[in-house]
Amino acid sequence: MSGDSGPTWSGAGGPDTARLAAELEARRNLTDLSLIGRGGMGQVYRAYDRGLRRWVAVKALRPDVVGGAGEGYRRFLAEMRTLATIRHTAVVSIHYADTASDDGTAAYFVMDYVDGGDLDGALADRRRTGRKFTVDEVDRVLRPVADALDHIHHRTPPVVHRDLKPANILLPRDPRGGAGTTAVLTDFGISIAGDDTRVTSTGLVIGTERYMAPEIFTVASTYGAHLVDYSPATDRYALALIALEMLTLTAFRDTMSTAAWRGDRTPPRLTADDLAASDAAVAPQVAGVFRRALDNDPARRFPTAVAFLDALRDAAAGQAGQAGQVGEAGQTRELPGPWGTAPAPVPPSSGAPRSGAPRWRTPVALGAVLTIVGALAVLGFVGYRQFLTPGWDARDARIVAAFPDLLPERQGQHGWRGMTCESGEPRGEEGARVNCHGDDLTMAVVDFGDEDVRASYVPVDGVRDLEADGCRIRVAPATGTGAAMGVFPETGDRTRYAMLLTGTTVDSASTATDVVGDIPVC
Repeated sequence: MSGDSGPTWSGAGGPDTARLAAELEARRNLTDLSLIGRGGMGQVYRAYDRGLRRWVAVKALRPDVVGGAGEGYRRFLAEMRTLATIRHTAVVSIHYADTASDDGTAAYFVMDYVDGGDLDGALADRRRTGRKFTVDEVDRVLRPVADALDHIHHRTPPVVHRDLKPANILLPRDPRGGAGTTAVLTDFGISIAGDDTRVTSTGLVIGTERYMAPEIFTVASTYGAHLVDYSPATDRYALALIALEMLTLTAFRDTMSTAAWRGDRTPPRLTADDLAASDAAVAPQVAGVFRRALDNDPARRFPTAVAFLDALRDAAAGQAGQAGQVGEAGQTRELPGPWGTAPAPVPPSSGAPRSGAPRWRTPVALGAVLTIVGALAVLGFVGYRQFLTPGWDARDARIVAAFPDLLPERQGQHGWRGMTCESGEPRGEEGARVNCHGDDLTMAVVDFGDEDVRASYVPVDGVRDLEADGCRIRVAPATGTGAAMGVFPETGDRTRYAMLLTGTTVDSASTATDVVGDIPVC
């Protein structure tokens, strides 16, 4: 069938329903097509499969999502083939994917139809009545989803959903007679599996901002949306946001400004009034769980989705934050939950020295004490240097060695412009990162490993080439308040590195020029 005779796409971004219905009936024996939902990626229909005598769901994607019959559509098919192999009770199964026109402008996939509502509707109902979900209810609803996320994340290559939100969590009307679970994860139309199957359009951040992890905005604003590093940690962050919204009936996004949401977020502060009455007494423990689950650093979050729910359940039992409890005879009893067993307790002192204990009676003994105190003073100085200003690990030390006039000798010390510097968590394809913070300026010095990798992160437009005294750099100015200015050394062996600066001093062209002229990169 030619593209001219296939379905066309309406101005609203969806297919002509009548033509799509005719195509599905002729090629797939699907009838009774009816629209049941719209989303950012396309439209969802219910249809009846006459051959297998069952209802199915059909999602027709927007043309810009798959990019026609070229590379975009090939990636779409590869992704659907990957997802079709997933078998999990809490994941909607995809039956097949196809295009209803030769030019690939009407791509669709057919999947299970789940009779029931979704978590977004359930949240709306709870908001109308003011009845918050309890931790117990959150665990019961989200545990199948958490298990499904861990299942897809541990595949080879891992599958990342990228658009986890309440609307994509279906709640079967009859869990026993239908899907056999309390919740089902759906809408994998924009998921990714590895590096070769990204259903996206270059330059677009994919997903729903309300449930995005902070690192998505950091990479997008610094390097460009097409280089955003979606990972299992971003899915787990979204799950924690959903759980928090269920407990408080307030989306975390609604508690802060857009600038704060797209930067380093302050952890939620939960009080007894924020939770259901039955959970009010354990609000501090619950807040502790969310501080970890919603950490700005992906590496510090819970390692799995199920581990997050386990910690939340333990918090509701009053166990989170406790290392252990002392039982009879001074023995330590292990507690369930994430914190393990506490060290053995120290027996209380009786006040009198034990037999064999030293008794300081002579000047010789006093001299020994003074000698020990002096030694401890020396060790204390060394300890301060080792623990309060630790050295750099091997990957960060390479950055420091490349820019000795920019970065301090040890972590916690002051570098250029008096900024305090410390090791940072690499993002995207970064091999290492050192972060420095000052009153009005923040800087990240990044090692990409080699020049070719770094080249893919240098913006195409607006870059200036500067040279002074044989030192050459490329500068990508900040594109707005809160955006990063990039400095890319072009001299010697420094072409693998970049400096990313944010703050009031780089928001305007005049002050940004002063900053660049002062930065010691050569």
